[in-house]
Amino acid sequence: MNVEQYLETLSQGGDLESLEAFDNTVENFVRLGHSMPNAKKMAVRAMKGEKIGASKNVNAFGSGADKYGAAAQFDVKVTRNTGNINRVLPVALFGAIDYEGNYSAVLGTYLPSGVTVSVAKTSGNMVFTYTEGVATDTITVTCSQVAYNSFLQATITDVMTVRAIRYTLTDTTQLTNFDNIFAVVKRSLYGSDKRDNISVTSYREPNQFQSGIIDIGDVKNASSNVTSIDKETSLVIGMNDTLASGAFTATLSLFVNSYNKLNASSRL
Repeated sequence: MNVEQYLETLSQGGDLESLEAFDNTVENFVRLGHSMPNAKKMAVRAMKGEKIGASKNVNAFGSGADKYGAAAQFDVKVTRNTGNINRVLPVALFGAIDYEGNYSAVLGTYLPSGVTVSVAKTSGNMVFTYTEGVATDTITVTCSQVAYNSFLQATITDVMTVRAIRYTLTDTTQLTNFDNIFAVVKRSLYGSDKRDNISVTSYREPNQFQSGIIDIGDVKNASSNVTSIDKETSLVIGMNDTLASGAFTATLSLFVNSYNKLNASSRL
C-alpha cells in the first residue's frame, strides 16, 4: 500500500494512532492545528522527503489574538498546601489519559523514593495527595479562567498549541522553585514515552527585572518553542518542600496560539 492509499484509508475511519511513532504523520499535523485535508497533504509531502516546518515554526492564528499572538490564555495555578514531607514533590498537569492511573507512569521517575501519590477531583479542581510513612501533603491544581477539571476534560478531544509559558512565583522566598524539575512528558496508549526536561532558569534574560517571573519560550516570536497540549501530554513541575510562609503557588500562564477541536466532524 502506497502513502496515498494509506492516507485514504485513514480518512475512511482508519486508526490515526497507528502512525504515531513517526513525527510527520497526519495526526501530528492535525495536532498542530491544521485541518484534516491539509494535514493529509502535508503528511504525503513529508513522507516523500519534502521538508515540512516543524512545530517550532507553527504560525499563530485564532480569534482574539493578543500582543503575544495568542488565541487564548489560561492561568493554571499549582499550590503546595503543606510541607510535612521534606521533599520536592512533582505534580503532573494535563495528560488526561494518565489521570485514572494517578499519573503513576508520568510521575514514577520523578517521585522521591518512598513517596506515593493519589489524585482526586474536588470541586472542579485536582488534588494530589502524597504519602511518606505517616506524613501526608497535598498539592491543589486550579485554573483562573475555567474549572481546571473542565479544562482537563476538554483536552481529550481538543488540541492546542502553546507557544510560551509564563512561570510566576509571587512568594519571593520560593524562587528556588525555578530550579526544580520542569518536564514535558508525551505518553501514548501504544507504548511511546518521550520526555523533555527543561531548564527554566536558562530562559531568564539579563534585562528581566521581575525576579518572580520567567517566560519559557519567547512570547514575542511566533517561531519559538511550541508544544501541543492534548490527552497524551503532561507537564511536570516540582514544588519546594520548605514552606516558610505557609502555602505557596506557582502559576503557569499558557499562551495558546492555535487550537483544533478533534471531534467527529473535524476528522471527516
